[in-house]
Amino acid sequence: MNRKFLTTLILILPFQLLADIGSLDSEQGNIYPVKNTSVSMSREYVYIKLFQDSVTVDATFWMYNKDSTQHGIVGFPDFSKLSYKLKEITDFRVSIDSSNVIPDTMFIEKDFLRFKKEFKWYAWEVVFHAKDTTLIQVSYTGFWGSAGLDPFKWFGYFLGTAKTWNGPIGEGTIVFDYTNYFSNRYISKCRWQKVSTDPDSLMGFLPVEDDRDMEVTTEENTQTYQFKNYSPRENESVIIEFLNPYDYHWYWYLWDDRYLEDYFNCHLYTKNDVYFILAELYARRGFIFNSPRETDYFEKRIWYKPNENFTPDKFSKGEKVFIEMLKIVGQNMTLSK
Repeated sequence: MNRKFLTTLILILPFQLLADIGSLDSEQGNIYPVKNTSVSMSREYVYIKLFQDSVTVDATFWMYNKDSTQHGIVGFPDFSKLSYKLKEITDFRVSIDSSNVIPDTMFIEKDFLRFKKEFKWYAWEVVFHAKDTTLIQVSYTGFWGSAGLDPFKWFGYFLGTAKTWNGPIGEGTIVFDYTNYFSNRYISKCRWQKVSTDPDSLMGFLPVEDDRDMEVTTEENTQTYQFKNYSPRENESVIIEFLNPYDYHWYWYLWDDRYLEDYFNCHLYTKNDVYFILAELYARRGFIFNSPRETDYFEKRIWYKPNENFTPDKFSKGEKVFIEMLKIVGQNMTLSK
């Protein structure tokens, strides 16, 4: 029986997870990961735009086949069935070597990335030509899941599936663009964890250590990960975590200003940093500032749109709770500046 390689595109998922393409094998309806010994991922470029209610993805993969021509199937799973609160992805588009293709759909019950669900798959045929590079491009819109149990949200890019290709990832770039959501002051560099290895130690915010061979560049509107000849671990992910005041959850009432102050202290934030986190919430709602300092700062932001009709009623419930905590922290925090 002839087998076809099934290449899995798992990019941005509605519940804050996305992943690299991976190689799978298919036989009599059973799907499972398999090592592709001839096709390698010579390059990948993924551009992810984050919005308050959705995300858009444009991803390009350069796949090089060093051996004879292979006929296969490329698949993309829609993970919206993982939760009743998630919406299906929309505007799904795919092209091979710049030619648009129309995918079919199929449903497969299979353990995948530690999930056991029946997934809807977009599937289309692909040919990996001998001694040649195949360009695969995918774009679509995904939607966030429900709010978390605290004012944080995370978005992950799963690299582990790239291990199924021949050799390391030749060159990779992953860009998170949060221009229309928040600024880099909202990005979390600390995590809530035990302050020592002692099992009875207290919890607190500590800096996240990352010793991977990646170049990470954080700018006001983007965070970029770049790497070369990279061999990811099986369960490895690139994660961006950030303060998210726009959603609301009842668990917020268990927070207090001391918890948030500890978070800011871990980041070595000054009172000025905290003030501009607060001011940004107002600016994104169109608040018109009287102070020349704030006016000059926000008028240089491409997302700022002054609104003469601004009222506090425009804030969401989550924003209102977060603003009150920020005001208390700004008044009481013990930072040096």
